[in-house]
Amino acid sequence: MSKPADTPLRLFYVPVPDRESGKALVSKVMAARLAACANLLGPMLSFYEWEGEQKEEEEFLLILKTTAEKETELRAFLEGIHPYDCPCISSFAVDANTDFVEWVGKQL
Repeated sequence: MSKPADTPLRLFYVPVPDRESGKALVSKVMAARLAACANLLGPMLSFYEWEGEQKEEEEFLLILKTTAEKETELRAFLEGIHPYDCPCISSFAVDANTDFVEWVGKQL
């Protein structure tokens, strides 16, 4: 069993409006070598207020895996291509097994 890596990875949590836009974002992010891999989950229901109105929308969720070194660049890249006016682009530091950390680093 591998021990957790010393260098944390980053997981990005990024809701998108539909499957197609999620796939398009993943394709661009991976072509730019800013994430090693991604998951596209959904559909899910999101609830929020926008311009004074309560909303309930179906969305999909991207989970992107990258290194801490790529975090700032990936965030800026996503902000530039995301279809929403005000996207949620959240990142979290995570521990992972050494083999996976090494694999992610090699992909980027």
